[in-house]
Amino acid sequence: MIVKSNGTLGTTDKATNTLISTTESYISYGSSSDLWGETWTPTDINDIDFGVVYSVYGTGLSTIISHYLKATNFGFSIPSGATINGIFVEVEVKKAESSNSYNTYIDHIRVTVYYTPSTTTNPYSVTRDLAGTYSANSNPAWKAGTPVVKQGSSDGASAYSGGWLRLIGEGTHAPYYSVFARTGVAYNAYTEVGRLGTLMV
Repeated sequence: MIVKSNGTLGTTDKATNTLISTTESYISYGSSSDLWGETWTPTDINDIDFGVVYSVYGTGLSTIISHYLKATNFGFSIPSGATINGIFVEVEVKKAESSNSYNTYIDHIRVTVYYTPSTTTNPYSVTRDLAGTYSANSNPAWKAGTPVVKQGSSDGASAYSGGWLRLIGEGTHAPYYSVFARTGVAYNAYTEVGRLGTLMV
């Protein structure tokens, strides 16, 4: 059975009559289009409580049902907005028999989640976090067709002959592009004039 993100068991029992072999082999449950009778979101799958429970039973003079093994926290990172299509569970298991006992050994449990990514393009937001540089409503006028910064290196004479964009990958609002412009002719004469972030892909 499936374990939902709130830790409760699902309602669909996937028990089969498949006999467990004396050599390690996989027994499969679900499929790429089987939702196990539930409705799923990426958050549900990514939750540490999502997983499966597994037990075995045998018949003979009496029916024997084992305690169940619970396996959760598979570390999924399904992207937000994705559609969950199916859940496929594989259990590698074998049995060992003696004259008066049966033992079942589980090597590992593998869970595959099939999903369709969202077709919606995540927008990027523009965050101006250099508010101290400009007073309210007095940001530089960036009109259509006007470059944000001139590219190139200083010519040794013109104070504003160069500038660049730098992609920052860590820190507050990362990732973002930082816009630098020259303030003089020295190699270290430059200042950050703006940022474009937070960028999401």
